[in-house]
Amino acid sequence: MWKQSLVKKTKNYQNQIKLLEEKITSEKLIVQEKEKNIEALTNKVLQLENTKSSLETEKQKLETDKSELQTKVDLLTQEKDATEEHLTESLQSVKLECAELSAQVKVGRHCCCYN
Repeated sequence: MWKQSLVKKTKNYQNQIKLLEEKITSEKLIVQEKEKNIEALTNKVLQLENTKSSLETEKQKLETDKSELQTKVDLLTQEKDATEEHLTESLQSVKLECAELSAQVKVGRHCCCYN
């Protein structure tokens, strides 16, 4: 009788061991899957960090280009303003000269007569 009880307990323990081994195997597969997911996510993070770095570099380049272009715009604006001022002064000078010549013509005197 005690032999049967011992055999029964032994079988029960063996079944429990088998169930625990199956559970361990299942848990190991779950852990492996999670490790794969972690590795995939780590790779994605590295990829995103590289992309971020590239974008920051591109942003700095664009900001430098923007600054250089703004400097060129400022210089061209100054040049345009100076040219407009010069042309306005030249136009006033020509208008004044034309007015003087017109006045001389009205009086009947030409500048060429004085030479």
